[in-house]
Amino acid sequence: METLSFQREKMRELVLFVAQSEVDDPYFGRVKLAKLLYYIDNEAFLKLGKSITGARYQKLPEGPAAREFVPLRDEMMAKNEAKETEQDWGDGFTSLRLVAIRDADLEIFSKDEIAVINGVIAKFAGVSGTSISKISHEEFGWRLTPMAADIPYFAYLLAPRLTDAQRDFAKSKVASLVAA
Repeated sequence: METLSFQREKMRELVLFVAQSEVDDPYFGRVKLAKLLYYIDNEAFLKLGKSITGARYQKLPEGPAAREFVPLRDEMMAKNEAKETEQDWGDGFTSLRLVAIRDADLEIFSKDEIAVINGVIAKFAGVSGTSISKISHEEFGWRLTPMAADIPYFAYLLAPRLTDAQRDFAKSKVASLVAA
């Protein structure tokens, strides 16, 4: 099983950094933030050999989300580091947007980590929360993992087009991790 060590301060600064970077993105909201964090950690795992935050991402109906995010967000709001504002999309549809109140401390990240973060943000620039959620549903790890279970980081390394035998093998590995 993957051994992760959650880096609370890195997650805090990452959330602030992403919120600051997305300040002009009209599509940025709670759903998009959750997916950006997922893709940042998984791209770091792929390119750097480890995630940036060590967060555990669970499979939820709208796509992957870090288990540690909601308590951290609430703490950040209580400490006046961030706030949530409501966006009105019309037709009765609203979403919540996290706004950074203070600047992120970028010293906590390596140069390579910042490159990964900026690369993921650029990749999804102008993509709505609904669209990035649909994209995440195509991820192999999301498709294989039972609802509410953790999505293993190694699943991000798997190609979406596998043979049936490869898919069965991967499913058995995910099932054994979930059962552990």
